[in-house]
Formats: sequence, structure tokens, C-alpha cells
Amino acid sequence: MSEFLEKTNLKNQDRRTAFIRCGCQSEILVLDYDPEISTLDISIYEVLKTYEHGMSFWQKVRYIYQVIRYGKPYTDQIVLDSDQIKELKGFLNSL
Repeated sequence: MSEFLEKTNLKNQDRRTAFIRCGCQSEILVLDYDPEISTLDISIYEVLKTYEHGMSFWQKVRYIYQVIRYGKPYTDQIVLDSDQIKELKGFLNSL
């Protein structure tokens, strides 16, 4: 299993969390399974390094356009390579 797959001691010994870094290295996919209530929380976090230079002018324009056109900012995406897909699949199968 992945080096990122770990058991946590938050509430329950069976609680599991996986951290999978995006192929472009700018986001992290976090999967947190809580067997006590049978839920899987899925989050995407941007790596702090992506904020070092702030948003470019065109990133700001794109963001504003999405809000004006669709009423919400663009959604983010995460790109997983074949090894990361196997890691995700292994984690989900282990639940």
C-alpha cells in the first residue's frame, strides 16, 4: 500500500486517511474514511507553493469571468497518473 496511506488515531483505530499528490504537484487529494459513520470525505488542497507568486492577471480574469458567467468560480481539477490511480484504487478497495 502507499506510503501516504496511514491509520490515524483521531476517533477510531479503523479510521483511514490517504494523501495523493497531483501529477502536476500543485494539489493534494485527501481521502478520509470514518467507519464509525460510514462516510468518505474527499478534499482537494492546493499546495502552499502555488501561492508564492500569487494569482496572475489572467487567472484573476478567468476567476471573475466564471463568477459573472456561471455564478460561481471555476472548479479545480486534479490529475492522477497511473501510479496515483492505483494508489487511489487500492485505498478505496481497502475500505
